[in-house]
Amino acid sequence: MAYYKCTRCNTQFEFDSDREALFCPLCGSTARMTTAPRKTVSVSGNKNVSFVDGTYGYTIASATLPASWNYSAQIQNYAQSKAEPFLTFVQATRDGSTIFAKSGENFLDIRNSIIQDEVFREGQMDQYFSTPMMTMKSGADYVNSIAPSLLGNVSGLKVMDSTTLPSYYGQNSDVLKKKLTAESTELSKQFASSQVKYETIAAVTEFPLVQYTFTRNRKKGIMLLGADMGAYEFHLSVARQQTMNMMGLLSNLMGQSTAGMETGIYINWGSRNVFGLITDEEHFNDDVQAFINFVKTYRVDKDIENRKANGTAFTTKQTRNTTTVKNTQGVNRQQTTTNNNQSLNVTDILMSLLNINK
Repeated sequence: MAYYKCTRCNTQFEFDSDREALFCPLCGSTARMTTAPRKTVSVSGNKNVSFVDGTYGYTIASATLPASWNYSAQIQNYAQSKAEPFLTFVQATRDGSTIFAKSGENFLDIRNSIIQDEVFREGQMDQYFSTPMMTMKSGADYVNSIAPSLLGNVSGLKVMDSTTLPSYYGQNSDVLKKKLTAESTELSKQFASSQVKYETIAAVTEFPLVQYTFTRNRKKGIMLLGADMGAYEFHLSVARQQTMNMMGLLSNLMGQSTAGMETGIYINWGSRNVFGLITDEEHFNDDVQAFINFVKTYRVDKDIENRKANGTAFTTKQTRNTTTVKNTQGVNRQQTTTNNNQSLNVTDILMSLLNINK
C-alpha cells in the first residue's frame, strides 16, 4: 500500500500503486507519493482504486471511492460502432446503492448524403461508416432516452433537476474537443486519395447531469444520470458534372462556371462516458458525495483508449496486473490491483442495476 499527498489541498490517501503521481480524490489535482507513509488515508475515508476486468485481466479505469464500497468491472466484446468496438462497465455498491460508469455510444446523423445508395434509416447501421444512424439529440434528451433502461420495472419516473456533470471532460471541455478534432482528422485520411473533398466543422461538447425520482416496491428512489457528450459536423463534397450547353458556354464566357460541388452533410455524435447513481431517499445525501468524487476522479486507462482508437477488440486474456508494494518490513511482495474487485458477467451487470432497492 502506497501513500500519496495532494500538491494542492494536502489531502493524504492510500492507493494500491507505486506510481509517482495520481489524482487527488478530494479536489482532483495531482497527488504525489509521500516519502514518509502516514497511517490515515484521508479525512473522508476515500481511496483510489483500479477497476480490473476479471475475464481479460485489463485495467478499465481508476477512480476514488469510499473505502467501505465494493466494486467490480466488466469488458464485453460488443461492437456498438466503429468508434466503440467493445463495452466497458464498472460499478460500486453499498447497502442497496449503486454507482456506475460505462462506455458511451457513437451515432451518425446523415442530413444529406452524396453516396447514391446511402439512405438515412433511424437505428440501422450505416455500411460505409460502420456506425448506427440516429438523429442527433441534445445532451439532456440523450440522457432521458437511456434512463428507463437502467431502472427496469419502476413507476413514476420523473425528471426533477439538471446541472452540469462534474467529470474530467466536463471540467476540461477543450480536452474532449481536441480528441474529437483528432478523430475528425483521422477520418479525413480516408478521402485523401479520392476526388472527395472533406471538411470538418468545429467540435462541440455538452455535459448533462439529470436527477430523477421513481418508485419501486412502494419505496422512493433517486437516480443521477450524466454523460460526456461530443459531436462534430463534417461535409463530403464532389464536383457536380458540368453541362456544356449553350447556357454553360455563356456562363464560361462571362467567367461564371456552372461546375459546382455536390455536398453531403454528416454529424458524428454521441457519449464518451455515462455515469450513474441509483439509490433511495434515505441514503441519497451520503451517496451523492461519493458519486461526485467518483465522477471527478474517473480516468479511463490509456490502453483502453488506445484500443478504442485502433478498433481492437478483446480476444485473449492477459496476466492479471500487479503492483509491487512494500510491507512494514520493507520486503517487496506482489499484490494484485483488484483487491475486492470482482468479475462481472452481463447478467450481473443487468441484475445489479435492476435489483436496486428490491
